[in-house]
Amino acid sequence: MESPPMAVPVVLSVYTQPFPHSISHGVIKMSTKQMGIEYESEALDLESGRSEVVPDILDATMDVSSDDQTQHRFYNEELARPDPNPQEDILGFRSAESPALRRNSSIQFTPNEEDILIQEAFLVDDPTSEIIDIQSAEAFIPDKYSLTIAGRKIHIGVLVLPVLLVIAVAIGFSSKESDTSKTSSNQFMNASHSFRNEMAIKHEIEKNILRRNLTYRDLPQSDDRRSAMNWILNEDAKTLNATDPTLHQRYILALLASQYGSSFANKQKWLSDESECEWGGVSCVNGSVYKLDLAGASLDGTLPPEIDGLRYLEYIRLQENILSGTFPPEMGNMKNIKLLNISSNRLTGTLPSELGLLTELTELYLNDNQFTGSLPSELGNLTALTALLLSGNNITGTLPSDIGKLTKMTMFSVLSNNITGPLPSELGKLIEMTQLDLGDNQFTGTLPTELGALTNLTVLGILYNKFIGTLPSEVGYLNELAVFSLRENFFTGTLPSELGNLNDLTQLDISFNQFSGTLPTDLQKLSSLAYFYASYNQLTGTFPSELGNLTALVALILDNTQFTGTLPSELGNLKQLSVLNLSNNQFRGTLPSEFGGMTNLTILGILGNAFTGTLPSEVGYLGALSVFSIWVNQFTGTLPSEIGNLKELTQLDISDNHLTGTLPSELGNLEEMSVLTIHTNQFTGTLPTELGKLKEMMVLTIHTNQFTGTIPSELGNLNGLITLHVENNHFTGVFPTEIGNDLNLVDLCLNDNNFTGTPPKEIKTYDICY
Repeated sequence: MESPPMAVPVVLSVYTQPFPHSISHGVIKMSTKQMGIEYESEALDLESGRSEVVPDILDATMDVSSDDQTQHRFYNEELARPDPNPQEDILGFRSAESPALRRNSSIQFTPNEEDILIQEAFLVDDPTSEIIDIQSAEAFIPDKYSLTIAGRKIHIGVLVLPVLLVIAVAIGFSSKESDTSKTSSNQFMNASHSFRNEMAIKHEIEKNILRRNLTYRDLPQSDDRRSAMNWILNEDAKTLNATDPTLHQRYILALLASQYGSSFANKQKWLSDESECEWGGVSCVNGSVYKLDLAGASLDGTLPPEIDGLRYLEYIRLQENILSGTFPPEMGNMKNIKLLNISSNRLTGTLPSELGLLTELTELYLNDNQFTGSLPSELGNLTALTALLLSGNNITGTLPSDIGKLTKMTMFSVLSNNITGPLPSELGKLIEMTQLDLGDNQFTGTLPTELGALTNLTVLGILYNKFIGTLPSEVGYLNELAVFSLRENFFTGTLPSELGNLNDLTQLDISFNQFSGTLPTDLQKLSSLAYFYASYNQLTGTFPSELGNLTALVALILDNTQFTGTLPSELGNLKQLSVLNLSNNQFRGTLPSEFGGMTNLTILGILGNAFTGTLPSEVGYLGALSVFSIWVNQFTGTLPSEIGNLKELTQLDISDNHLTGTLPSELGNLEEMSVLTIHTNQFTGTLPTELGKLKEMMVLTIHTNQFTGTIPSELGNLNGLITLHVENNHFTGVFPTEIGNDLNLVDLCLNDNNFTGTPPKEIKTYDICY
């Protein structure tokens, strides 16, 4: 049989009992053995069993069997469920009323007439007037019945459904109405194609992006995933179809824009008419998104699991935002990812084992979040990894030995977590490692000798843990090491002389441990050493004069140990030294005049020792000095007038010594001075009026001396003064009223002097002793 010269679209309006129906799987097929009729959906894959092709109110199963007549069986799943979106899936076809569709068309059935090819058909469930697209597979309708519409015969095969009427609706073919009919028919067909495309797009996203058995019917109206779909279908200037290669990525980016808010979208120029590859922070190769860089974009939301639909993504930079929620395990599907940086956010929960599936990953930055739980051993599968940063979280448990499989790794940090247990010896296999930071955890046990194999290490941080035992001599093999910090542990024993082999070492911090013995003289080989911290240990012996060879030193902190003896004059060679703290030891003898050569000193602390003799006038050369503290020693003699040369001095503490004589008027030159404590000495004479120039002064304690005379009224210029202690002297006269004018004194002591009268009423203090 031949096909007619022009295929005529036919719409079959199927009137049934009000029972619901949908398709459970596969494609829609309707067939009969005798008549050979077959309608097959070509555009829609209905594997999910729940599709937007089916109206929201209907959710059941359609089966087709064949015998002498076509039969349909219907199985109801959710008969009573109301339609939450009565206008969403209609697209103007709910009433099925248009110029091209007339329900009252005359119908005549005539057997054995010519056949006609039906290219498209729609089943319309009349009780709800929903339209289900069943695009036919070019099936010929065999001879059985013909249908006459407006005088034209159309042959149609039998479609028998329980309690149904088949009504042909509508295309006018009279010559008078030809143009109108064509226009109406075209409008109808365009709308039907639009509807079919919308359904196909929804199904494509459901199947490939949402997955997890979700459909849009399951999502509340406020859901960002629904908002993204509405934008794709109704607002996007780019009209996409279900097979468009950019549909997935455009939808996912629209989802991100919906989640992170309009301010983000506007700032980054997202949801514009342009290609998504032109949106801010998005980079593409051959039209596919391969890089997403939204660092510091104030993103406030979660990491949606649907992001794994960006199949070609290689670089993700979302650091320094306000992202919360958990790490989606679905990201383990992103097999092309090479760099993932989500540091400095507020992400919580445990790290999923699916991270181990990202075998192309070379850099992983998860630091500065709120992750908890233990590290998954699957991290050992990331053998391409070169950088793994997990610092600043709340990770617990032990460090998995599988970390030793990451032999390409150069940077590894778990700083500031709560990891416990000993270090696995497998760390010694990471021979490419340059930075290893294990600080601020709860690691225990001894330091594995295998760490000596990490000869490329430049940074080794094991500070703030609970390591015990001695420092293994194998650390001497780390000859590339620049920074070595083991601060605040429980290390014991002597320092190995092999430390002297670390020629590139610039920072060495062994403070707050229990090291004993003397400083090894081999430390003089550390010609690059700039910062040496050894405070709060049990080190003994004298100060090695060889340390005077460390001319690169900027900071030398040896306070609160048990050093004895005198200070070597070689300290004067440390011309670059900025901070010198030798406080709370048992040093004795005089202060070497060579100290005057350390002209870059900003902090000099030698308090709590047994130094004797006078302060050398050479201290006047320390023009950069900001803090000078020598209290609790046995210095004698006068305060040298050269002290007035220290124009940068902010704190001067010379209390608890045996200094005598009068205060030099040159103290008035120290205009940056905020704290001056000279109490508990044997100073005599009157207070210099020049002290009134020190307008930055906040604390002035001159008590327990032998000062005489009156308190100079110029002290009333010290408007920032908070503490003033002048007790236990021999002051006379009336306390000046100027000191009470507009001062912020909260701590004033005047007792044990020879003042007359009472403190001026202008003085308002919280603590006054008189």
